Amino acid sequence: KSGVLRFLNMRVSSLNDEMAVELITAPAPFAAKRIEELGNKLLTLPFVQSFTHSIRQSEESVAIGEQEMFTQGQPMLKEKLGELEFELSPGSFFQTNIAVATLLQQKVLELAQMVLPKSQEAEVWDVYSGVGAIALALATRYQKVLGLEISEIAVKNAKLNAQLNNLSNCSFVAGDVSKSLRASE
Repeated sequence: KSGVLRFLNMRVSSLNDEMAVELITAPAPFAAKRIEELGNKLLTLPFVQSFTHSIRQSEESVAIGEQEMFTQGQPMLKEKLGELEFELSPGSFFQTNIAVATLLQQKVLELAQMVLPKSQEAEVWDVYSGVGAIALALATRYQKVLGLEISEIAVKNAKLNAQLNNLSNCSFVAGDVSKSLRASE
């Protein structure tokens, strides 16, 4: 709890093996130049596409930056899940195991079909929607989809991913899901 380095997140795209690296530190203005130099060195590696430095003031052991300081290189990592394409910002949630995520997406679609046949007009909600992996898959089958997610970064990505996949029948809202659901009762 007294050091600077907190977490190192690395994501490798299954599409092209490119890597996005995020270093999360405690606030450390004295280390900013060295962190930037580290990012520059990592970007010389052929597979590293981006380096992001984020800070986390909270001492909770959670590998999520609270404030993005800077990103070097490409700001988005590309990924594909099923027939859908995604662009992911540093710090946004996306399943790390693409094979399992694909099975999960297929199972959700299968179960949704059992409860709400495709021909039926329905509004479907995806709570804790992240960047829209499940919500966008549902939007290919249902008239209206709403994604609820606490992370504003993930919601921005979800909206971008809806546009990327030409899906205009879904919307995403940033906020605490449990509070949003209680407010709708």
